[in-house]
Amino acid sequence: MSIPMQIWNVMRVSSFFIFQNTDGSLRMYCNQIILNSYFNNFIMAIILISSTQLVIDTPDIDPNSQIASVL
Repeated sequence: MSIPMQIWNVMRVSSFFIFQNTDGSLRMYCNQIILNSYFNNFIMAIILISSTQLVIDTPDIDPNSQIASVL
């Protein structure tokens, strides 16, 4: 058996070389979270909030202003 095939066999039965195939509860729980539409919407909202913050944040904002304290 070639070395790449050995690596493939290890990857097929483990996730990140930590969680074995028998650890189904954790892997299934993570899979359910990722496949949920609320998770996708949550990630998109976080990206939008972060992008908006980057647009608003400029070096010339007064450090004592309300905008600076919110950011």
